[in-house]
Amino acid sequence: MNRSENDRRDKVPISGGPVQVYLLRDADPAFDALEERWRGTLSPAERDRAGRYRFPRHARQSRLAHALKRHALSWHLPRIAPADWRFELTDHGKPYVAGAADAPVFNLSHSDGMIALAVAPPNGAGPCLGVDVEAMNRTVSEGVAERFFAAREVADLRALPNHAREERFFALWALKESYIKAVGLGLGIPLDSFAFRFTGADRRSLSFRADREERPEDWAFRQTVVPRPGGGGHSLALACGMDDQVSRMEVAVNEITPDGEARPQAVRWLRTSAATGA
Repeated sequence: MNRSENDRRDKVPISGGPVQVYLLRDADPAFDALEERWRGTLSPAERDRAGRYRFPRHARQSRLAHALKRHALSWHLPRIAPADWRFELTDHGKPYVAGAADAPVFNLSHSDGMIALAVAPPNGAGPCLGVDVEAMNRTVSEGVAERFFAAREVADLRALPNHAREERFFALWALKESYIKAVGLGLGIPLDSFAFRFTGADRRSLSFRADREERPEDWAFRQTVVPRPGGGGHSLALACGMDDQVSRMEVAVNEITPDGEARPQAVRWLRTSAATGA
């Protein structure tokens, strides 16, 4: 049974502990043994989904991503084994844990060479958490920013020197995707109906504005670049619904090792501040 529109719109804030972000560099052949070991925890639907990919590397990434989701949820709630988690979809296709009221909230993303999973303490609803990761090694077609970004974002992007525009583009894209995924309405939210700005003397702060019925202060965002061996990297963004009782969002980042352990990583985030209008 899908959650109703009203259920999804009753946004319950994330609280009770840090948001955990798990990163897995799936292109590394060192993860072959882990993928084989974890494969048995996948549901038939997850295995079928992976089998529909045309290229083996994409099928492998799908299997690793959904197996990571299952194992990470069990790290947070050990009474449920990785193979025993059940999932359902909201009306707009956002997955959530079914049959366990005390289950964590999660959101999953993957891009070329990287899987990102965000897990937060239980909040009774799924639309408050969104994560997105974007590989920065791909070519962006001309005019994409003008087509999808808010006018203020496009102006800020054009004002940057050429060498800084690519990183800013992927930062904005990941932030916007993380917000859409957190709200849970998919592309029902136009990408130009909300905006981010990079503020402060060192441009290490973010501000957020939405044309929707959202208070900017009800949201917290983080964004960073995860370096990639050999150059380049991945833009990583996190969006969380907040409330007056939650003054700041704590985030812990962990990188998955080929033996399946989560190793803490230090990350320097761009973040929204308490004063937020873009």
